[in-house]
Amino acid sequence: MFYLGIALFIWLAIGFLAGMKMVFVDQILERDMAKEAQKELDQVETNVLEFFIGNKMAFIAAMTLLGAVVVVVMSKETIKSWMKN
Repeated sequence: MFYLGIALFIWLAIGFLAGMKMVFVDQILERDMAKEAQKELDQVETNVLEFFIGNKMAFIAAMTLLGAVVVVVMSKETIKSWMKN
């Protein structure tokens, strides 16, 4: 049980740090990036995007629960962008 708690703590810490980086370093929730993303999304996804733009804490909470998945997706996108250049 102890190791499960440690694994859960590490999972949440990784997600929290990734969410903080996305909000404050990458500034992924800025309005110009959101407008660019809205062009590609349908109406339901646009409503979700507007919710997260208005509420940074909800975005960080969602990224915290996703944990290491966020880091893997960000790493894949970074590698793809390096391959293009």
